[in-house]
Amino acid sequence: MSDLKQKYRIASVRPSPLSSVLGIVAGVAGLIFGIFFLASMGNDPEGAGMRGAFFVIWFLACIGGVIYSLMNLATYAKTDKNKIPLTAEDVVEMGPEEGRSEAEDFETRLRKVESLRQDGLISEEESKRKRQEILNEKW
Repeated sequence: MSDLKQKYRIASVRPSPLSSVLGIVAGVAGLIFGIFFLASMGNDPEGAGMRGAFFVIWFLACIGGVIYSLMNLATYAKTDKNKIPLTAEDVVEMGPEEGRSEAEDFETRLRKVESLRQDGLISEEESKRKRQEILNEKW
């Protein structure tokens, strides 16, 4: 297991149910718009190949968006909603995994010792001794 996975919980961020519904509406509207726009262009042979290629890509993108939104919306019923982060900040602020003690987080402990020394709560000698104890532990 990688160091990152051992230290932090991994969370996925995905569109909310409301975003999925709006994606479905936008995709269907895009399909309807494309059909009407294609119909209004007529059968002008000039540039028909480019027009056709553009609308194939247009329709595939709209259909892909609708399918993705439908699949995302369907999976919300199957997941534990308590595990889904509410915002991107919730993902960024996720700390060490539950079950890991603060004693295993060397950086946090070293910073705490330095902060205590700077605040005058421990002496320079105590700070050096504690820092060396932390650094001597198995990483």
